[in-house]
Amino acid sequence: MIVFICLGIVGLTMFVFAALLGGHDHSDMGHDFSDHDAAHDTGPSFFSAFSLAFFLTGFGGVGTLLKASGWSTFPSSLLALLAGCSLWALAFGFMSMLHRQQADSTVTSAKLIGAIGVVTIPVSKDHLGKIQCAACTEELIVRCDEEVGAGERVRILEGTGGIYFVKKV
Repeated sequence: MIVFICLGIVGLTMFVFAALLGGHDHSDMGHDFSDHDAAHDTGPSFFSAFSLAFFLTGFGGVGTLLKASGWSTFPSSLLALLAGCSLWALAFGFMSMLHRQQADSTVTSAKLIGAIGVVTIPVSKDHLGKIQCAACTEELIVRCDEEVGAGERVRILEGTGGIYFVKKV
């Protein structure tokens, strides 16, 4: 019974530390932030510390309760293993559901192509101007092959080096 109690306490301690210090679940036990690309984040890992904490807490808690109720070691271990795996799968499913709910608000040039904007600083044939676009919170620097006055609507056709080429709508 002492093994079940210790594993339950270890799992509960891991859970508390992961919840208080981590703030979120990592895809692996350690991160090398220099190579981390958030745009290609695959989601939570089945073998994360948070998932493992759920397994240990369920395994230790159910094992302790069954041993305290007079069950022998083998059946209580099997049921504790089943309970730990169930909590592990439940925790992983919940973390995956939360990960799918995340939105990406990163504005890239590819996301701006085709967007409509309103000219804020007029664009002449050989000079740059600025537009405000609903797809972006800041003004974009633009160029056009014709004059476009302030207040006119334009469509973004391409972007290079932070300057976007637009056409009148």
